Amino acid sequence: MIENHLHQHRFGDSGWVLGVLGCWGMSCVGSSHQSCSHVPALHSPLSAFSTPTLTSTRWLLNGHPDGVDNPLWHNILTVDSHKQLGFLSRVLFLHGRALKRGSRAASCRLTLNEWNNEIERMCLAVYIMEQMEMAAGHDGKPLFDAETLEKVSKRVTDGFLGYCI
Repeated sequence: MIENHLHQHRFGDSGWVLGVLGCWGMSCVGSSHQSCSHVPALHSPLSAFSTPTLTSTRWLLNGHPDGVDNPLWHNILTVDSHKQLGFLSRVLFLHGRALKRGSRAASCRLTLNEWNNEIERMCLAVYIMEQMEMAAGHDGKPLFDAETLEKVSKRVTDGFLGYCI
């Protein structure tokens, strides 16, 4: 889906980012930034992104790290739509948290290294959540109920996954 928006705007401009975020229906996109719980009203959600991070291809659909020979890890670390949406939610959450602490928008953006680490964490977390959804006991009943899966999903974004299980 993201690739479809690449031709509509210059790569990395604000229209491109809004198109990318809007394509996923993120609540931060729109004329009012006050509806976004991750980014304070004084700052645009676009302030979470920098040119080096947006121009990297690691976070785009089918992006994957170089040098991964193991097919299982290659599959886990390859970006799909669920991983990408979770990643963008996490980036906006981290940026909003830093802004609430009083940091300047430009100084609290993720570095390219942090950006890549976050996408890899999200790829692994989404893989784990998918495995949890499919896990069943010997009787065929799911091992994890919907409430637990919802908690895990929320905790992946806020970074406290270990506390909810």
